[in-house]
Amino acid sequence: MLDNLKAKLFQRADSDKSLILRPLLILLAWLYFLLYSLRNFLYSSGVLKTRDLKKDFPEAKVISIGNITVGGTGKTPWTIFLADKINKSGRRVAILTRGYGRKSSGQIILDEKNKTQQNWYEVGDEPYLMASKLNGVSIIVNANRVQAGLSALQNNNAEILILDDGFQNKSIKKDLEIVIIDATNPFGNFKLVPAGILREPLKNLKRADLLILNKVDQNASKEKLLNYLENISKAPIAQSHYKKNYFVNVFSEENISTEQIKVKRVLAFCGIANPRSFVNSLSQLEIQVAAAKFFPDHYVYKEKDMLNLVEEGLIQKADFLVTTEKDKVRLPKVIPKLPIYALKIEVKITQGEEILEQKLKQVLEL
Repeated sequence: MLDNLKAKLFQRADSDKSLILRPLLILLAWLYFLLYSLRNFLYSSGVLKTRDLKKDFPEAKVISIGNITVGGTGKTPWTIFLADKINKSGRRVAILTRGYGRKSSGQIILDEKNKTQQNWYEVGDEPYLMASKLNGVSIIVNANRVQAGLSALQNNNAEILILDDGFQNKSIKKDLEIVIIDATNPFGNFKLVPAGILREPLKNLKRADLLILNKVDQNASKEKLLNYLENISKAPIAQSHYKKNYFVNVFSEENISTEQIKVKRVLAFCGIANPRSFVNSLSQLEIQVAAAKFFPDHYVYKEKDMLNLVEEGLIQKADFLVTTEKDKVRLPKVIPKLPIYALKIEVKITQGEEILEQKLKQVLEL
């Protein structure tokens, strides 16, 4: 039944993969699977240890937010949403993140005292964005999550730890496992990386305590996807998309409403894992996308890139250039001939908010 659903609903052609490279990619995917399986065996056999932070800090709670695919699911907006929600409830929260792509090593703490003193490339674009949008939440940037967690509990008086990108992380015992799934491209071609976008086999969604189907407003066939997920995992499913109320000027930080850009002609650009989702968001706002330029995920923009983008925008007779908040962090400080705005988004739960509340209540009252 599952195979039929997969073939009928989600199977994507491998036309984007070269016929010459495909066998090599499949071979590398098998090698990846073997290394993944070996790592799991080392944890299950006790050679590698999973640290229970409650042994030293009995009141500590660990909530993991992750995904089963490579990037683009909305993990960062959801981490921000959840940290803000718990923080506003009066509990002290810290986010543990590795800081993907940062140019530094060791541990860096972003808190109210020092977050404005750090550059994004020292901590990574995602932690920097989190720090800019959250108040009263410590962000511990460290590839060693156990070390980061102990530091947050000892030095930052944290009670609740949010493990960013934690689904594949087995170094810390978790109290709640949340997995975000992108409704616009849930599993790609169903192959493991690098042949596909899966970070582990789909059957492992059984480990999740809660599934979040994100960007549901961009998927007209979400009911079929929900049925598919229910056949894989017994975890309850909540649904969400993004509220898109404002744009922010990249350099002046001035906010303008989406109504002010409505029906305008723009050049869109971004360096994120799922760029089409960004363009779809602009189309939903009735913004005319004259052209779209895509860069690799976490791309570090150079001054030349900005000049080229502005030149293309002028050729396309664009009124503005628009990008994402995550890209905004990585833009060089070059004043362009055209305004550049970043779309500000917030998570909005459309179905299953009571499920999330119940799960959080169970964890926070343990």
